[in-house]
Amino acid sequence: MVVSSIKKYIRLALVLLSVILIGSCSTEDAQAQLDADVAIIEKYLADNNLTAEEYDLGLYIVMDYEGNGNRPNSTSDVLIKYRGYLPNEIVFDESWNNPANFNLSGTIEGWRKGIPQFKEGGRGTILMASYLGYGKNANGQIPAHSVLIFDVDLIAVY
Repeated sequence: MVVSSIKKYIRLALVLLSVILIGSCSTEDAQAQLDADVAIIEKYLADNNLTAEEYDLGLYIVMDYEGNGNRPNSTSDVLIKYRGYLPNEIVFDESWNNPANFNLSGTIEGWRKGIPQFKEGGRGTILMASYLGYGKNANGQIPAHSVLIFDVDLIAVY
């Protein structure tokens, strides 16, 4: 009986150790991905002679014009023109000729955090690490773990 109890505790300890090790690998992997994403963003900025401010971990904004109207929050309805592309300049989505209405709560995290940095009439470029976009998931023309770049023109906040 004592041997049986000891075996149960050893099994339980091994399961807990496995969970801890798997969790730390995921954390290390996430940090490695973030580091790689930031390197891509910084290279893109340098290659294109752009100056950006980091607003959040992995979220950079090149502010051409902040705007002078209302500022949205992460759940506002907005009217926006945008062009989304990868660092290799491949465009994956665009509404430049046909402005789009969005409720920011239904968008990717990078938009929920980035668009509120502008006021109505504002325009600039948002660059985001992959975890602020689609992360490890591919989405249409966007490969998994992709840095995303958006040129935005915030027309109105509702």
